[in-house]
Amino acid sequence: IQENENSVEIQITDKGLGIPEDMKEQIFESFFHTKKALQHSPKGVGIGLKIVKHIMDAHKGQINVQSQPGKGSTFSLIFPRS
Repeated sequence: IQENENSVEIQITDKGLGIPEDMKEQIFESFFHTKKALQHSPKGVGIGLKIVKHIMDAHKGQINVQSQPGKGSTFSLIFPRS
């Protein structure tokens, strides 16, 4: 967790499959799965990141993702201090 005058940022990192660059925008769509994600864990519904995006939008925050296929992802949730 990082704080400054204007915002609070929370970073969540996983060591999962990673997300290909060309799919980063799609991961926030309802029911989206990469092909590798379906092979690795077919039980997921595909709405988790959509819900996170909706919550961030409701708080006028932003969500950023950095990812390397095969190495994992880091999601940054940035909440403004209103």
